[in-house]
Amino acid sequence: RKQIVAAEKARSKADGKLGRAEQSMSDAKAEQGEARAILAEPSGATVMGIVTGASSTAGEFRQNNPDGKILSLWGGDPITEKVTVRGNGDVLVGTVTNPPYPNGSKSLYIANDGGDAKNSFRLDGAGDYLYIVAASVSGAAAGSGIIFRTATAGAGESDRMTIWPDGHVTILGNLNVGGTLSKGAGSFKIDHPVDPANKYLSHSFVESPDMMNIYNGVVVLDAKGEAWVMLPEWFEPLNSDFRYQLTCIGGFAPVFIAEEIAKNRFKIAGGREGLKVSWQVTGIRQDAYANSHRIPVEEEKPVAERGHYLHPELYGQTQSKDAGPAVVRAREARGQETVLHAAPSPAGGTL
Repeated sequence: RKQIVAAEKARSKADGKLGRAEQSMSDAKAEQGEARAILAEPSGATVMGIVTGASSTAGEFRQNNPDGKILSLWGGDPITEKVTVRGNGDVLVGTVTNPPYPNGSKSLYIANDGGDAKNSFRLDGAGDYLYIVAASVSGAAAGSGIIFRTATAGAGESDRMTIWPDGHVTILGNLNVGGTLSKGAGSFKIDHPVDPANKYLSHSFVESPDMMNIYNGVVVLDAKGEAWVMLPEWFEPLNSDFRYQLTCIGGFAPVFIAEEIAKNRFKIAGGREGLKVSWQVTGIRQDAYANSHRIPVEEEKPVAERGHYLHPELYGQTQSKDAGPAVVRAREARGQETVLHAAPSPAGGTL
């Protein structure tokens, strides 16, 4: 008799769960144009539901688990978890163990061969910014970089841009910048012409407080000891405020600028026939873009950057005093003074 009573109680309990589930199904059907399959726990709360869309709505998959997994896709041999969707909006592709929550929620993680969160790619947003992050665990033993590749017909994939773990960037190809480029220093770097297998050769840029262009050449003076120097047709539309330098080659003569630049030419005089003269002319850009984007030689630091430096380590300061624009934005977004990373300042590197 005890077994019969226990069986009746179990059946009654099951009937109660079924009734609640059927009630949930009945409530769902009240919304016309939808078909739903809903699983409910004993309390009546929805645990998981599949909803097909009406003519004006999309289909949905629902699960009430805000702090954990709401969907897992498995595959492979042996079978492993491949895609996970979390209740907070995170999406994990691959095996990403214990990913951090740098901005609260709604991040995309893509694991590489390491499988650990420190070897994953993370995409998330905070405030007005989109973050693309490699090695998303602070203090990870092995840093991670980001490589951008493109593929050409018949050639396969090739690395085009690499962001190294220390912040250096390598671009293989041409770089076009539509705005103003700011930097701490600049140079060219090539294989050494004398010993290309073992050495590099570098030269620094020539710079000026003005948007200056430099032109030069060599002319041979005629029978009158004179010469006209012809310039491109775009020379005067592009430049203004000219400066001149003349140097005799192979001898001395009191050469001078007989006629300044007009109609894209200027005249040298004061020499003798056959004398070579090296000339240099500089001009300041006056094109439409330059006139609208003059580079300020001196400027006050913005309020958010005062007391901070582009290169704080050169002034005996800590990295918390970094004034790099990206660091300042991150500091303002976090509402804190201490910078948690030591990335190079965007405006302070070498080109």
